[in-house]
Amino acid sequence: MHKKTLIVVTGAISLLALLGLWGYLLLFGTSKSVSDIFVNLGLREATLERPEFSTDSDEIRQVALGTGLQQLTTRSVAGFVSINTASSSVIRYTERGTGHVYEIDLTTGSEIRVLATTIAKVTDAYFNPDGQTVVLVSENEIGKRASIHTIGSDSTSVDLPPNSHDFNLPNSTTVRYTKIENDETVAYEFNQTSGITDELWRIPLTQIGVYWSEDRTIIVNDPAPMLLGGVYEIENGQLKQLVEPRYSLTAEVNRPGSKVLYTYYDLEQKRFVSTLINLNDQSFSSVAVVSVPEKCDFSTPEQNVIWCAESFVFGGSDRDVFKEWYQGTLISEDLLWENAIAEEKAYLRVDFLKEAGFVIDVEHLTVSADGRQLFFTNKLNDAMWMYPLSQAEPATVSDVGAPQTPGQ
Repeated sequence: MHKKTLIVVTGAISLLALLGLWGYLLLFGTSKSVSDIFVNLGLREATLERPEFSTDSDEIRQVALGTGLQQLTTRSVAGFVSINTASSSVIRYTERGTGHVYEIDLTTGSEIRVLATTIAKVTDAYFNPDGQTVVLVSENEIGKRASIHTIGSDSTSVDLPPNSHDFNLPNSTTVRYTKIENDETVAYEFNQTSGITDELWRIPLTQIGVYWSEDRTIIVNDPAPMLLGGVYEIENGQLKQLVEPRYSLTAEVNRPGSKVLYTYYDLEQKRFVSTLINLNDQSFSSVAVVSVPEKCDFSTPEQNVIWCAESFVFGGSDRDVFKEWYQGTLISEDLLWENAIAEEKAYLRVDFLKEAGFVIDVEHLTVSADGRQLFFTNKLNDAMWMYPLSQAEPATVSDVGAPQTPGQ
């Protein structure tokens, strides 16, 4: 008898809950996307307002810009580029899934769609420096498809070979990329004006990342906890070793190609350490905060600063932590650090959880060309953010290898 009563009561409660949910959806409508629901992942109430858009036009919207840390999009972003001119500062970005390209004027907050060509399942986007050309990477039945798109009134597109990787657009007409062929990585350069593709080099390594810079091409092995990885330069078609092979090695290169920031697991210290090498004079500097390539970027040469977003999860003895973060099984509740290279010390600038009210796991961190702004996406939902570096206030200085938060 008690069991029957329990079943009836449970069923009644479930029915009332469903009727309540139905009534709510009838009155307020459903969310436009999954990110509308889950954008607030975190530990406390949000303290920043989300960007809001006017609905006067399908093409032009208004981003409610504020000061300090600022969320720029509710859309998921596949890639972006910061463009600075004498008269304006804008950010162009590609929406994941559709491939549509939008532009936000960072002075007025006006947002406009500049490329409306729809490509299903876009996952990544790579722009040239002035944002006029973009390579869109999408998924299909046989792997990855990449296509070049010119933004403008005469928008055009060109397909690249399937499953191309490591894209670089030094200007509006040139695209560099790599392909895996016969257990080798082969690099190509395609010129849109002539339609000619030239082979640049080929190397007997496949599990790699390629950094195209102004002066050099740097090769880095994919990180592996139990395997040695290296950093190499392509010199006359050959591999020149730049860094002694290390376990769990990751690296990032500055835009001119003159400095390499690399991180590895030190077997003696039983923790990750980060080091900066200046290739011009072969000098080494210690970096206080453990650097993750997707979470760090170099500022202007005059400032001699590396900005990194990092929590303390990468500073422990777990050598699998990088693999877990890349696989998405680990979340980093990031803070923003300013690494002063000459001092070999780090300054804590922003606690994102405290500032935003929810967790931000930074990815694709990029310093603008003029060194005034910082852009990044939140790995939890791919929304894009901006932080004006002019508002970074001094904080506690830490010794190498022991970053501290204020008050410690």
